[in-house]
Amino acid sequence: MKFFQIDGRYDVVCTGSLLGVKGYGKEPRSVPVGYETVINMYPLDFEEFLWANHITDSMVELLKTCLQNESPVPEALHKRMKELFLQYTCVGGMPDVVNIFLESNRMDEVLKAQRNMRIVP
Repeated sequence: MKFFQIDGRYDVVCTGSLLGVKGYGKEPRSVPVGYETVINMYPLDFEEFLWANHITDSMVELLKTCLQNESPVPEALHKRMKELFLQYTCVGGMPDVVNIFLESNRMDEVLKAQRNMRIVP
């Protein structure tokens, strides 16, 4: 990955469970000094995405109740939840991207924001 970053034509973001195992154990073996920035990222989950789209707590509770009771969700609510879930799968949960989607409602703007995401230490 280091060589892709050095090349300059690519933005590189990597993640993986082995980063912590191999690089930060009792005896660090190889930590890519100058090429690694550790950040904690917390995306919105689907429920938070619903809140951002003005779905009320009472509606979320109705969905949870239907799920727990294994009963059908009212048709209009089910249709809206399917739409929102599809949007969530495309937009993702990164707060800035979600805000862009909510403000513009344009997937081309969302894609542009996703491609231009930068990690700032």
